[in-house]
Amino acid sequence: MGESKLYNKTHVLEIMALSDVPMAVYSTEEMIIEAANDAMIKLWGKDSSVIGKSIDKALPELGDQPFKDIYLQVLRSGESYTATNMATELMMGDQLQLFYFDFTYKAVKDGLGKTYCVLNTASDVTHRYLNELALKASEIREQQLNEELNVINQQLALTVQELSTANSELRRSKSEIEKLYKILQESEAQLKFAIDAGRLATWDLNPTTMEFSGNERLYRWFGLSPADQFPLKRATEVIIEKDRARVLAAIERALQYESGGRYDVIYTIAVPESNKLRTAHAKGRAVFDEHKRAIRFSGILLDISEQAEEEMRKNDFIGIVSHELKTPMTSIKGYLQILEREARKAENHFATRILTNTDKVVNKLVAMINSFLDVSRLEAGKLHLNKEVFDVFDLVRETTEDNLLLFTGRQIHLNECGGVKVFADKDKIRNVIINFLSNAAKYSPADTSIDVSCEEQDGWARIIVSDQGKGIEAKDLGRIFERYYRVDEDKAVSGFGIGLYLSAEIIKLHEGKIGVKSEPKKGSSFWFALPAVTD
Repeated sequence: MGESKLYNKTHVLEIMALSDVPMAVYSTEEMIIEAANDAMIKLWGKDSSVIGKSIDKALPELGDQPFKDIYLQVLRSGESYTATNMATELMMGDQLQLFYFDFTYKAVKDGLGKTYCVLNTASDVTHRYLNELALKASEIREQQLNEELNVINQQLALTVQELSTANSELRRSKSEIEKLYKILQESEAQLKFAIDAGRLATWDLNPTTMEFSGNERLYRWFGLSPADQFPLKRATEVIIEKDRARVLAAIERALQYESGGRYDVIYTIAVPESNKLRTAHAKGRAVFDEHKRAIRFSGILLDISEQAEEEMRKNDFIGIVSHELKTPMTSIKGYLQILEREARKAENHFATRILTNTDKVVNKLVAMINSFLDVSRLEAGKLHLNKEVFDVFDLVRETTEDNLLLFTGRQIHLNECGGVKVFADKDKIRNVIINFLSNAAKYSPADTSIDVSCEEQDGWARIIVSDQGKGIEAKDLGRIFERYYRVDEDKAVSGFGIGLYLSAEIIKLHEGKIGVKSEPKKGSSFWFALPAVTD
């Protein structure tokens, strides 16, 4: 910094030493660390030996990060720089970890106005920023639920208006629909549950040795003593038995290149010493080399115990409300059938049309109620399978023929593959096929065709439903089977985003596979595969 600035430097060092705020001073084009207080050195995860070194030598992990470029800009322009929530990777011991910082580079100038050094102050805001992200995601999910309920309310309001213009017979059914409308309004407030963000633990799994490491919080949650690495088996031993196989399957899936490396699973930890159950949400991603081999698998773990309890209460509520709605809906459907029969006898075409449209709305509501019931049973572990051996393509043919009203104006092409048998729950697999077919019909033009094919390959029976619709953006493909997830463009189409989630869970219960291939404006192909039964 030069002899002429010695007093200033000494004065700055004294101020920095007294401050709890992380501070450092850099100079020259090489970004030499002229000074740094204890708070800043601790923030870097280093010791005092970094003083006097260039930033490239003291913190080599910053080489591919923008901090030196920002510094040079401030040094040359004399204009200070401030950033918030800046993602930064720092080497803590032998572990590269991700942090978020608010920081400032302030130009320090001499009497002639020339910048001779830069003062850096920083604040670790990792916890705050990640909590903000989690809260924002929770708000988005709540907003999606509100929008879906508003669409349903608008449909019901339109139905009530149409029924009010019909004859006296229609007015009697209107009172039942109004009761249903009020029930749905009362339940809307109960569906606005939010998920509180939990604390974060970090983990890193070596795909070659299947050993993992993490931060202190991870070891504490799993009841492990801090060490460099642990065998994966030691960590999974504290996962409760009913979740353990599912977690191991999710890890195995994520380490396969075809999965995209995505890992997202919820499970419960039971550490014997603590006598406490902890529900955790693990998210991560595997990295692959040019040979499609996993070379790294890391992510974060969130404590969502409170959220899980809230989810359980919500599912109980949804189950109760759905059960309560089934009785009036059955009555309404019966009244509509009687009224439609009478209207046809009287050749009242207007009434027949209104009743037919109303019946379609009621069918949508019945399907929605049944879906909520299935979600409730699934979350409670009460969705049981009644397996039998059957020809899967016979089921595809029957299901398609029984639901032709879904495909008005469309041609259905069935590619035969008879003789392929599976051991599965016939009714639940039928529901998966219906969901694929109805989605193909909803999201494609009326004058297009839907292709349904079946094939047996490597011991798997595979069913594929393809459409010529608008397709799905790449950003949505990885989340299309999540519960309540819907793409932004689909708000005009009614639904709660649970059909594909239920389909995926049903196939998982059968130890099968499910997926989708899609290209925007060119259509989508949804598929699932079940283990084939050989004679």
